[in-house]
Amino acid sequence: MSTKISNWPAGTPMWVDLGVQDLEAAKGFYADLFGWQFLPGGQFREFGGGTAVEDYLLAHLGGRAVAGIGLRQDRAGWTTFLATDDAGVTARKIEAAGGRVTAHPCDVTTSVRTALAEDTAGAAFGVWQAGTHIGAERVNEHGSLCWNELRTLSYPAARSFYAEVFGHSYQEIPAEDRPYAAIRRPHDGREVAGLQCVSPVDPAHGTGLLGSPATTLRPRSAWLRNVVPSCWNPSRRGRSDVRR
Repeated sequence: MSTKISNWPAGTPMWVDLGVQDLEAAKGFYADLFGWQFLPGGQFREFGGGTAVEDYLLAHLGGRAVAGIGLRQDRAGWTTFLATDDAGVTARKIEAAGGRVTAHPCDVTTSVRTALAEDTAGAAFGVWQAGTHIGAERVNEHGSLCWNELRTLSYPAARSFYAEVFGHSYQEIPAEDRPYAAIRRPHDGREVAGLQCVSPVDPAHGTGLLGSPATTLRPRSAWLRNVVPSCWNPSRRGRSDVRR
């Protein structure tokens, strides 16, 4: 278990939020699964650069924020956010590296300056310049953020993109079937995420990265699609002593 009270180093995946079409059902599900308690996050009502977010809740565990859940009719699923010291600079780097900024940097009161983007293979993610809200305040335990993994159809391109935008480096990990690497943040070289090459016929997974002794979150509708998009997704590969 680990708590956090200061800003996350740049390049660290440090917040996830979930867009849902039934907020009450999601609250009940995650309260039963992880023991989450929910507080209003009204300051995030315009979160996502004007995307239709009608309500937003901050999920807490032991009195500390671990994730967000918002009512979103246009796009359901998890979004992973990576820390940055300057959202505007990072947005320009994303475009220069061939990615696409889908929601330009905006201030959410004094809480955070954030943007949404896609990498060169179309994997969606967010960037997070902390204000009064640092992102995840409790990690590496049941019900909290523990590991992030990018599954990509374009492994070499993904390595280049995130190295150029966030300064990531990589440690190749032997795998029987396909390339896999641990992503290292530039601040201290610590492993903070995984990068896996996938095939277009693999099962697809949504985004959401939460620790559980026996549970990996996988949206049922995401299985057995004909084409699997690149995406940041849940994984049980992570070890609690390497993420933070």
